[in-house]
Amino acid sequence: RPPTSRQEGTVRLWSLTPSQLAPVRALEGHSGAVVALLLRGALVVSASSDRSVRLWDARAGGGQRGTFREPALFSGGGEVRALALCGHALVAGGAGRDLHLFDLRKLKLAATLRGHVSKVNALAMDGGRLVSGDGAGRVRRWQLDIHDGGGVESTRGVG
Repeated sequence: RPPTSRQEGTVRLWSLTPSQLAPVRALEGHSGAVVALLLRGALVVSASSDRSVRLWDARAGGGQRGTFREPALFSGGGEVRALALCGHALVAGGAGRDLHLFDLRKLKLAATLRGHVSKVNALAMDGGRLVSGDGAGRVRRWQLDIHDGGGVESTRGVG
């Protein structure tokens, strides 16, 4: 069930079968446009122009609406435009030029990564390696020390 988003802040889950493409569930809760999505198993992560990142359980029952897995996480630096996820570490970046690293087990901000000169448009993460790109054409590499359980110990920029 891949997610899609709309301007009014709704994420839609779709059923993809060979004969039919049909919406299955609407996930409502953002007050601004949804601009980034991640899907990992039953976890849907959405980011919005309202500066929030929301976690959803795609399997949640209750008719057509999904439910929040947890309260919204907020990025203090402006509109969130990019997301990356590895284990329990979630990174959000956007208009504020900083990257916000959240520990999803604790639902807390674990670190703020600084070093971009323009809004962050792209993120990719693999294990403890994170790559971020901004609107000025700068690409930064980061090393994250992630526990076996997915928690974050420390971060450092490497380029």
